[in-house]
Amino acid sequence: MNSLTMPSYDISLASHLAHLSACAKRPARQSSLSHAFTYDTRDDRLAATRGVYGKVYQELAGLALGGDAHFYKLEAEGQVSRKLWGRSGVVSVLVFSMTLQFD
Repeated sequence: MNSLTMPSYDISLASHLAHLSACAKRPARQSSLSHAFTYDTRDDRLAATRGVYGKVYQELAGLALGGDAHFYKLEAEGQVSRKLWGRSGVVSVLVFSMTLQFD
């Protein structure tokens, strides 16, 4: 008869949870400065058939602003909408999005 043996691991769940609890009790502060620039020439926000949409968002946290978090984040997104074949109702949409974050 074959017997199945499970490998044994020495994991102390109580000490792991105590460490997580101690980390959670630390006050976390984030001071950040952000701004966004938006450009929108679309004919409709939900079902655009022509036009361009672009948005750039930047956020800076920490450094001279204080707080526990220190990072720079850049987000950009865009959309270009064009009708294909005149009045056919077929629309081509090109969408892009990116996020960069430096800690």
